[in-house]
Amino acid sequence: MKSSPSALPVDPGPYRITLVTTTSGGLAHPDQPEVALDAGELARTVRRSGGQGRDVQVLVPDGAQHAALLRALADRIGRDVLTVPAGAVTAGAEFDGPTPVERTTGQVIDWLLLQPPGLATSLPGWYDLDGGRISHRQGWAILPLPRGLAFTTRAVFPTARAAAASLGVGHPGLATVAFGVDDGVPVIGGYDGTTVAVSGTDLAAALSAVPLYGGDLRVWPQVVDPDLVRDSHLDGTESTGHRIDPADRLRRPGLGTEITAELAEHLTELADRTGATVWAPPAGSRVVLLDGVGDLAVRDRDGQLRGWQAYRPTGPDRPDRYWSDRDGRLTPVGGTMDAAVAATGDGDGDGDQPTPAASGVELISVATEARPAALRRWANITRRDGLFRVELAVLDDGRLAARHGDGGLLALGPRELAALLRRAGWAGEDLALLTVVAPERFARLRAHLAALADQVPAEIWAPEPGARLAVVQGQPRSQRAADVPARWCRLAPAAPGASDLITVSGRWRSHDGWLVPASAGRAVGDRRPEDEAGDGVPDATDVGGSRTVEGVGPLADTPPAGRRSSVVPAARGSRGHGVGWLPERPEVNAERFDLYLPVDLPAARIAVDGLPTPELFVVGQLDADRLRAARPSAMVLRVSVGPGGAVATTGIGDAAPAEVRHLLRGVDSYLLSAGWLDRVQVIQGWTPAGPGEWRAQSDQPPVPLLLRCAGARHGVEGLPNDVVRWPGGRRGAKAYTVLPADGGPDSDFVPLRATRPAAPTGPARLVQLRVDPAQAVDVAASAARIAVLPAVRSLLVRLNADGIEVLLPPRMYDRVTVTRVYGAAEGRWTPRSGRVELPLSTLLGEAG
Repeated sequence: MKSSPSALPVDPGPYRITLVTTTSGGLAHPDQPEVALDAGELARTVRRSGGQGRDVQVLVPDGAQHAALLRALADRIGRDVLTVPAGAVTAGAEFDGPTPVERTTGQVIDWLLLQPPGLATSLPGWYDLDGGRISHRQGWAILPLPRGLAFTTRAVFPTARAAAASLGVGHPGLATVAFGVDDGVPVIGGYDGTTVAVSGTDLAAALSAVPLYGGDLRVWPQVVDPDLVRDSHLDGTESTGHRIDPADRLRRPGLGTEITAELAEHLTELADRTGATVWAPPAGSRVVLLDGVGDLAVRDRDGQLRGWQAYRPTGPDRPDRYWSDRDGRLTPVGGTMDAAVAATGDGDGDGDQPTPAASGVELISVATEARPAALRRWANITRRDGLFRVELAVLDDGRLAARHGDGGLLALGPRELAALLRRAGWAGEDLALLTVVAPERFARLRAHLAALADQVPAEIWAPEPGARLAVVQGQPRSQRAADVPARWCRLAPAAPGASDLITVSGRWRSHDGWLVPASAGRAVGDRRPEDEAGDGVPDATDVGGSRTVEGVGPLADTPPAGRRSSVVPAARGSRGHGVGWLPERPEVNAERFDLYLPVDLPAARIAVDGLPTPELFVVGQLDADRLRAARPSAMVLRVSVGPGGAVATTGIGDAAPAEVRHLLRGVDSYLLSAGWLDRVQVIQGWTPAGPGEWRAQSDQPPVPLLLRCAGARHGVEGLPNDVVRWPGGRRGAKAYTVLPADGGPDSDFVPLRATRPAAPTGPARLVQLRVDPAQAVDVAASAARIAVLPAVRSLLVRLNADGIEVLLPPRMYDRVTVTRVYGAAEGRWTPRSGRVELPLSTLLGEAG
């Protein structure tokens, strides 16, 4: 090496400027304390007084409070700014230099480093900041690269640091080195400010800590003139007027320098000295950093794609492990894998016939060990027209990646992604990315997709940050914890000026965790995959240009979500709501609004027979799709609720019995009580037709909502759960029931009497029972309660008319005790056994 950094620094250190705070909170020169300065004026002050090309040290108490202004200064001068942290002032002798100390404790703290906003990174600055002092680092100026090093100089340090931080992790077998080039000769710089010309042998010595022998080394030659870097525009138009392909989205486009014949000689020497294959651009080309992709590629001076050239060490030939891909990047030989081409295809994407990777997922390219699980996960997904589903790997930094020929994962470039999709059968459909991404990686994924989308003219959708995916109703559903629906987000193409995630477009929308067509209508004869598989929906016929099924109308958009109503206490003296545990005056809707109820029957049947329910209330929601999380196959009933007809469930859960609290949970749910159903009308029914899709049922005139008692926990059909229990109080009671001579009762309950009945003339058994409190149902009292609820259809009134006073539900047969059994003989009861103690269920299981 021709020379090394000198012991005495050439770099004079940061340019120091003292400022004061104005009464209005700005920064000013001490001699003009009330004249606030902007960033441009501060930058001119630095340049005029000798601070050009140097970092700036701003001495002002609580300098961090002016961070926005000082970052703007850093942006103007292209250098770092050092200032005093919040709550600190400067102290120390002039010879030693000022030191930040906390105002209250006097404890020494470090300087605050502010990097230029356009070049900001998490990497440190040029100087060492330790113990409140600013000191020169020792040795060569080196920046870390993923499996490599970047040798830089003082002149281009901020730009080189930002470029180094932008380079993503590449193939583990490929090392990378960056260095400056001046007039065809490699140069490296020291932290003392010197710049040294080196040879290939010198570079090999500087790389002695990197294991290279027999490996592959990628070089990134860079300019050393900061003016050349600034002259290249970030939009891809260079100072020469040549236009960069917009698919490339270059990062720091002016940083790379062209390979000359003299530089090529140094690279050949570097290969011989390291024993590695050195990969570099061909003569007249340069290395560029693909923005968003975070990888290096080769372009010529006109911005055209070029391949990498190998400089091989002297010795026996060996096969290359790397080649240039479609994006001009260096990747393992063999290219991307898992495009699911047929066995007869050659894998180059030209004329290969695709074979699906899974039933409804067209492409899976993940780590080798993760592929079997991915195939199982998506085995039962049904396809959706116009949507191409892919699962791709995501690297730790958030970039999308695919499996390559050696089994490793590498981030995708735009042209390679398009080729991978085409080999899998992609024909321009929109893409659904079946990949879960943590929130901290989502921003990088979004930036990567923005770069990839230039070669993929389609919408690209993915689950929202932190969501997981589950297969529900044959479609991938985005969910959070506890199966709460999460959004799908359109990540590309990005909408101009959009600051939030987009969940709807002209073609697709996120709906209750599914990605569904923006309009659910379809053309004549367009059969869905779930129709082919048989989903229980009758076959369709084409009527008037849309698909219809028997009893329902054409596919339509999701039923419109109801709008919230303000709530008020129920009116004083209003008719009872009929729900025993509800407060007398709960919070109810103040305006008319619509709700949706989950049902198992068409709306026309419910209008006639009533809505089957075991409770004296039903619970509806504003959004029809929310109901499908708990009952995916249920139809929904749209009802219109007049003022005072719906009880807001917020806050009433604690008062409800434990067995019904689960019904009251959910966002925007409301309780419709039996006593106020005259304010509720059935409007329309909807039938589910796939995730996020519905068919409207046949039109019908609005009718009042009726309830039909069914499915109660006690097991007596036609009675609600909420009945009056017998015996009341805390003491049990003696009861009698008459049973046939053989077997059990003719009904699904046992009728009870409090007194012993007269003996019949025919054969029968009289069973004396001991009934504990609340084990039986008081039919007369329950019928009286139901009689004031005209919207409820129940068997209680008829049972009471038939003379049944009390009944015992089936679930109590094994809890009620038989104490005596009598038989009927000659018109009187005669004992058939002594005193017994056995459950009624045992007696009912015995003959005669």
